[in-house]
Amino acid sequence: MSRTPRILVLTLAALALLAGALVAAPAQAAGKPTLKPVPAELTAGKKVTLKGTVPGGKQTVKLQRRYGAGGWSTVAKVVSKNDGSYKKKVALTQAGPTSFRAVAGGKKSTVRRTTVWAWLDLTTQPNIAFGPGSGSLENYSVTINGRKFARAWVGSEASFRFVHLGGQCKTVEAWTGFSDLSRNTYSSDDRQVLQWQASNTFNPSTDIDAPEQRTAPGPAVRRALSVGGAKYLSMGWAWEDPSWSEGALILAPLAAPRALCKTPRLPELDLATVAAAPARMLR
Repeated sequence: MSRTPRILVLTLAALALLAGALVAAPAQAAGKPTLKPVPAELTAGKKVTLKGTVPGGKQTVKLQRRYGAGGWSTVAKVVSKNDGSYKKKVALTQAGPTSFRAVAGGKKSTVRRTTVWAWLDLTTQPNIAFGPGSGSLENYSVTINGRKFARAWVGSEASFRFVHLGGQCKTVEAWTGFSDLSRNTYSSDDRQVLQWQASNTFNPSTDIDAPEQRTAPGPAVRRALSVGGAKYLSMGWAWEDPSWSEGALILAPLAAPRALCKTPRLPELDLATVAAAPARMLR
């Protein structure tokens, strides 16, 4: 009995297995890179770790970022390990909806999305000011009990500010106290009074229905307000001087006012909604 047919069958089977292996290898190499999910919320000023795998072992991976519905930009490159894994920390610099993806070998990973929150300096955001002391000093550096603040709203009388948060923020904070420039004018009995509130209705009134927060002369006091996604922020502050004399000038600043928001820029306030109140847009 001849063994040729059997040898031929075995040879054909071996060739089939080899061909399958050769086909499988390119298919695996052509697969998409992976990118693991990122936290749902992140904070600007910190870093996010982007990690995943790429098929085919060691190669260059581009990590790309997109703000909102804008275009993609490469923010980092990393070379994967022999097993295809990679990991890279990327700085978070801007608030708002942010997406990430990995690109390798012309293939793109699944897009991973997050919301980045950032502290916005309210002195540089659109706001409306009115009241007898609101416009006396704008975006002014101030020193409170030896502590210097680079930016502040400073008034010599009752001051009022209104900010359109647009439902984009969750916390507002500022520092209260008396300016060192008034050290020879105020007394230990004086108090700075702050009232602020968040609402979904814009009411440009000097009658702010909120608890009074009083600050005595001395160290600056940090004040914080949870705004819970409200649309508008109303603020009013002044100084109380039981022994005030005519001509006395007491500066009661609202220092380093800022808001934690998920947008890089707050919306404008339409002056038409301010009705007959004396107001002006400040940026």
